[in-house]
Amino acid sequence: MEQQLLFIASSIPYNSFFELVDALIVLINGYSETIVRWNTEPIEYEFNLSRNNDEITLEVVRFPDSRKIQSQGEVVFRINDSYKLIVLPFWRALRQMEFCDNFEEQWGRTWPKREMTLLNKLIERFKRCSNEA
Repeated sequence: MEQQLLFIASSIPYNSFFELVDALIVLINGYSETIVRWNTEPIEYEFNLSRNNDEITLEVVRFPDSRKIQSQGEVVFRINDSYKLIVLPFWRALRQMEFCDNFEEQWGRTWPKREMTLLNKLIERFKRCSNEA
């Protein structure tokens, strides 16, 4: 069953692409929870990512504004699946964006090159280990 969530994010106040790259690194390194924040002015989204062994849960919570009062948060998307089916698609999308000529101009921030290099190495190691299994 295919699900989609589309929104146009603002480049402020969060460095959401950096947070996403960092969140993927954190999950690969075995941490159990991380959050990526997106602002669409005034609505804010939180991508709550959690890991339980090889299973990843992505829960997207929409808040009416930046105050993020928990009782006002609404879960608009939730998926629980393998690392391969959640982390790898995010990584592939980030790889495509990595080579966009005008990212910095459009987003108003620099691309997280150092973090992306680390993420690429971790993903390649994961893929090698998966093929050996």
